Amino acid sequence: MIHRLLHLIGLDPILVVALLSMAIAQIWKGVAESLRARRLLWRRFVEPGGMPSSHAALVSGLVVGVGLSTGWTSGQASVAIVVALLAMWDAVTVRRAVGEQARVLNALLDRLEAAEAAGAPGREALIVFDV
Repeated sequence: MIHRLLHLIGLDPILVVALLSMAIAQIWKGVAESLRARRLLWRRFVEPGGMPSSHAALVSGLVVGVGLSTGWTSGQASVAIVVALLAMWDAVTVRRAVGEQARVLNALLDRLEAAEAAGAPGREALIVFDV
């Protein structure tokens, strides 16, 4: 019934499932962060990053939509699964790399602050530890 209604108004059910999955994840992120902060954090409803991952939800919804529409053993479902796995793998590796970069930058800032506190002005403090 809903499938026919979506086609009548010109919407692809697979796309609707994927986008709805992403929207639910993003809304949940905003609600959860707002509850944790005990105030409404509007930015978390649209801001990227954090969990649940809205792009992982998008590709997961795509897999479900394609699998239900074309069958789980179809070539389309296989392609959707591969795309979802690649997207999630990339997300994990990017998050790990960003975390490592943040640790290095924070350590550099700590060293810079320590050098400036010891009397070395900003540029000279950077030269001290070869940046």
